[in-house]
Amino acid sequence: VQVLSSFQIKLASHYGEEVLATLRQRLFDHLQRLSVSYYDRTHFGTLLSIHGGDIDAIRHVLIWGLNIVVTNIAIMIL
Repeated sequence: VQVLSSFQIKLASHYGEEVLATLRQRLFDHLQRLSVSYYDRTHFGTLLSIHGGDIDAIRHVLIWGLNIVVTNIAIMIL
């Protein structure tokens, strides 16, 4: 079970990081298309805080949440 759990964590981390890289790139592309007036109204620190926190929350769910779901399914099957 420990070997399976380690494998699951590595697999979830790998694919989770790929998803996050795509998400970060799409977010960056979106932020590049916003008007200058948006940046005049919004503090840079606010942008970093909101988007950084959201991406970190998604990362947590992708890596740990997925691992918990797969582990629980494996326990129910076995």
